[in-house]
Amino acid sequence: MPPRPSSTATPQGTEIRRETFNGNLIVMPEALIRDWQLPPVEDLQPADFDLLLPYDLEVILLGTGPRQRWPAPGLLDVMRQRNIGFEVMDTGAACRTYNILMADQRRVAAALIVAAS
Repeated sequence: MPPRPSSTATPQGTEIRRETFNGNLIVMPEALIRDWQLPPVEDLQPADFDLLLPYDLEVILLGTGPRQRWPAPGLLDVMRQRNIGFEVMDTGAACRTYNILMADQRRVAAALIVAAS
């Protein structure tokens, strides 16, 4: 198994293993998806997260940039129907929560928005 990446939000972007990423990304213990293309948070659709389905995740943490912003309620409903926990928070909180859940060996992904869309 590859080393588990920990993440930290910084003013310049998201830092993972001392490397700073300036674009939106998805962090998982077994994968890193760079340059995640997405619409504004309010317009996110379930299809924007379909690339995560093969990972059989327990929870997705959506970090919405420097402040918490909410996607449409329909997105949360679909994630519930898929039996995937879906938590929305600012990117710094998403990084901290990801590190805790990852250390607890949970199947977690942090979908991190570096700057507001």
